[in-house]
Amino acid sequence: MPPTPFQAWLDAVRAERGLSLHEVARKIGISTTTVFHYKEGAMLPGPGTQRRLAELTATPIGEIVQLVRASKLVRGRSRGGSAGAPLARRRRAKPLGMAFTKYHTRWLPEEYLDRLWAIAGARGTSLETALRDALNIALPRMEQKVHR
Repeated sequence: MPPTPFQAWLDAVRAERGLSLHEVARKIGISTTTVFHYKEGAMLPGPGTQRRLAELTATPIGEIVQLVRASKLVRGRSRGGSAGAPLARRRRAKPLGMAFTKYHTRWLPEEYLDRLWAIAGARGTSLETALRDALNIALPRMEQKVHR
């Protein structure tokens, strides 16, 4: 199976900076085994690891998010399953063009998710915190419009 976009990026960054798997793992605070799984395409990093990789490599977080998203699509197609589904299980199909967050079980368009990632990165907070703050602002405004 050809390397996913994230695998190719990780290999290129490691080669460019002369970093071993162990050095990457130590600098971002995860196990060497996990970095090996990223390198082999068996796993993809979560939001916290993506942020730490962005800081380590001076790569915009949005670029890493897009690489991971593209890698999920490639992995899903190569396995014949749903895009981005883990090796052991398959998830329910999602509407096209939508990313799902479990915060209040709301469907969230991908463009909103990208904006939230940018806000979270700029503030140095988690995606959940950025989403909670956005909803605390937006929901009262939406309720006001409904009551007009």
